[in-house]
Amino acid sequence: MLHGQQSRWPRQLFDAEDAADENSHHHYWQGGAATATANAADETATFGNIISQDTMAIFKGRGLVNNPLANSSLASISFTNNNSAVLQQQSMAPTVTAATAAVHEIQDEAQLAAGENLFADFHQVIGEYDGLELCRRLADLCSDQDALLRRLGLRLGSQQRRAIGWECQTWRLLALLYRDRMTANNSAEDAMDDRDTEVDDGIDEPMVEDADQSDSDGGYHWSQRHPEKRLVAHLYATDAEVREFQLLIDWLEAAAASRLDELPSPPDACEAAAAGGVPWEHTLHLLRRSAASVPAGLVNRLDPDGPIAAAAQRKQFSLQHQQQEQQQHSLQLADLDRAAEDRLLAAGFQLLRAGQLQRAGRLFSSAGQHWRAACLYGWQLPSNGNPYGNPRRDLWRAAAWSASSDCCMSRWERAIFAALCGSLDPLLAVFPPSAWEDRLWAHARCFVEARVSDCLGAATTTGSTCPELTGPAAAAASVAKRLTSRETVMGRLECRELWPSVQTALILDRPGTLPAMLAGRLADGELDSQELRFAVHLALCLQRLGLLGPDEPNSVKLLHSFIDGLIEEGRTDLVAYYTARLPRDEQVGWYGKLLQRIEDTSARVHCLQLAERAGLDTAAITVSVVESVRRADLDTADCGANSNAALAGASEQLTEADRRKINALDWVILAGATPRIEAVRQACALARLFLALNKEQGARDALAKVPDDSLKLVEAQEGGGSDGGGVPGSLPPVASDAMRELAGLKAYLVAQEAVADWTVHFYQARPERPEPAPAGAPYTEKLFYEQRERRYQAELERWRHLLSLHTRAAMSRLEDLLLWPAPGWLADQFTDQSEAAEPGRTAQLQSLRRLYLPQLCLCVARLLLQAEQPSFLTRLAELIAAESPGRVGVLFRQDQLQQLFMLIRDAACRLLDDGFDAFGYDMSTTGEQ
Repeated sequence: MLHGQQSRWPRQLFDAEDAADENSHHHYWQGGAATATANAADETATFGNIISQDTMAIFKGRGLVNNPLANSSLASISFTNNNSAVLQQQSMAPTVTAATAAVHEIQDEAQLAAGENLFADFHQVIGEYDGLELCRRLADLCSDQDALLRRLGLRLGSQQRRAIGWECQTWRLLALLYRDRMTANNSAEDAMDDRDTEVDDGIDEPMVEDADQSDSDGGYHWSQRHPEKRLVAHLYATDAEVREFQLLIDWLEAAAASRLDELPSPPDACEAAAAGGVPWEHTLHLLRRSAASVPAGLVNRLDPDGPIAAAAQRKQFSLQHQQQEQQQHSLQLADLDRAAEDRLLAAGFQLLRAGQLQRAGRLFSSAGQHWRAACLYGWQLPSNGNPYGNPRRDLWRAAAWSASSDCCMSRWERAIFAALCGSLDPLLAVFPPSAWEDRLWAHARCFVEARVSDCLGAATTTGSTCPELTGPAAAAASVAKRLTSRETVMGRLECRELWPSVQTALILDRPGTLPAMLAGRLADGELDSQELRFAVHLALCLQRLGLLGPDEPNSVKLLHSFIDGLIEEGRTDLVAYYTARLPRDEQVGWYGKLLQRIEDTSARVHCLQLAERAGLDTAAITVSVVESVRRADLDTADCGANSNAALAGASEQLTEADRRKINALDWVILAGATPRIEAVRQACALARLFLALNKEQGARDALAKVPDDSLKLVEAQEGGGSDGGGVPGSLPPVASDAMRELAGLKAYLVAQEAVADWTVHFYQARPERPEPAPAGAPYTEKLFYEQRERRYQAELERWRHLLSLHTRAAMSRLEDLLLWPAPGWLADQFTDQSEAAEPGRTAQLQSLRRLYLPQLCLCVARLLLQAEQPSFLTRLAELIAAESPGRVGVLFRQDQLQQLFMLIRDAACRLLDDGFDAFGYDMSTTGEQ
């Protein structure tokens, strides 16, 4: 519930102990229900320069351990209780040894490996979680990777580590902001109804102040009707901007706390140095040693305001006596104390920047500066549970504002007071212009302080006028005018870098602008693979949260580039999921792009299983893959139209590309969701292509991919309906024509095989006649010749018999083609439907009919004439001239008809010479009849 969260935020105004919860990094206006002890608050994860056992194994593998050259640099490696090796740099020699260079190389390899793991990890998480939980899980993955890089001992300042850290914080920001926004939208009415009840019951009891305390506070009294605590709770409940800026403060402070140990001068070192110390001990020592006369330039008082008062007097004195001041030394602390003071204040500000206010107070207390620790809590409001609250917070704020503008103070001390009271300019002065996060934190603190102070101003009254409030109040009003809304605040923090730009859009609640911005950077080449991974997952998360449409054009562009990178880098297991996030009409082509690269059968099966799990249309994808591979480097639409030209320049040898086309047919066989008729259609289309290129072996291999049980399976899958013209109970038109084509192509190849067998038998298997014995040869030699002659005659008779069988087989196979059922060989029954399903099909079939039927007829006619079977040739002429269903005669060209007529004439002449008529009938029998 929204109001449940809102009642928690302002609790630190009243409960000082709640403010000690450093682990949650809640600070300033945000409170926490849990209270942490001082020891738990100080615990931080310090990784240092730690080298893991894996890295040591790499050292040994490269010969850098137990190596004389490496021992000079690795001799200082010691093992701790957790079996980690800590590299202690003992030598300051500038020479870079081979071991140091190897360490850097290993670190780069480990860094690359850690970044590469994010692809698979993100894929797993985005498939298991949804909504804001998904954002939190992604942030945890980035945080784990950052910790891994630290443990591997990567150098501080690594570009990838910074990018990982930015990404982690961006995911956390998305989860924080939109959890609040969505809860506010869903619970607005409930929050308005129950707000008062939640404030009373969720924080503590109503405050009751006695009259004596009210009077003792100089007229400052609580409004019994509008106590300040309830006002602040109401402010957070009703003002979304204040609530979100408080979330930004918590988010930025948590990020800073995670990086404290990486600072050049971490607070841990200052805490160790200041523990149990005396403030300004070197100055105190000098003053005690020379009590009679104060050394020149040294302060003469060591109360908390001593150095500041001396500086103020010096400034006033310099205005009156400028010439004398130039001759005098400024009154300052001892040099060592001034350096220690600067380090202490810098560490205190770093802890305040990290949201660790209690730790900063302990730091000042351990250094003996208890007054500075007390100053850190002046912003808190009193309540029954908080005895440390400040009933005169307005006066404290005015004093803190004046202190933040006092040039006599250190810049770090001014920044501390500025952060607590909301003075913007002194706070910005300590941050460089490039520190976008720090400057956002400064603006957010000042924005919240201004809103809360305005809210509290109506609840308190003072008994007398305080002139000291006039100047700070006017300055605070000026800052409030500069920070009126989210837009004005973020407008002051423009940054063109990737991560600040993304975070700005989230803060301003403009998620719809992110895809266009990221796609623009992608087009300009400003996104690397890791940033593109983030951009894609950000778009997917925004879609799941309902902040983007499912087919947003720029998100689709990001997915295109991301999927392309996954394919190029060989991350095949990830492609299916992200392809399923594309628009439906683009999924087939993009996943097919991956499948075209895969040759191994087991890998193909695995990819199809992934596609089915992702909800992709595997049937359409596999068909698309086969068609894309088949059409590669060739326009199949014209494979039959210009077949003569293709045959003239084509080689009958199958190339590697042809083999890929044939092997691609396995996709439609392996995919269980693909109908078997698609395998038939694709195999026939490829066979047509090979036949047009005069590659019969390619056509045979393509058709051999179709399993023998395809007819039964097609009938089982496709039968049972008419489907626009088919006979009820038979195959649909397109399936019927495809099966007819498959049978026709197989029949043609069988006929060609029969002709080839006849040719081989006629020219290669014919026995050779033995040479006769020379005249005057001995009897034995003549006898041997007669034996060879008899053997030759027997083999010749056997050869003639087999030739007759081959001739009859070739003629029979040709007759099957010529007498093919209507409408003929390679002619569709349902032309319109088949042409619509496969454009260009009709033209291709017609071209193949014109090319191969006349060619086969002439070939068979020649072999019949050579086989001395002229009667079969006249039978062939009758089949060609007959009004057969296929109308074979119209397929012949003029020159082919002339060749056929000449062969028929030669056959007729032979028949007449043998005593038959021109058609092969016995003339004597014909005359008797």
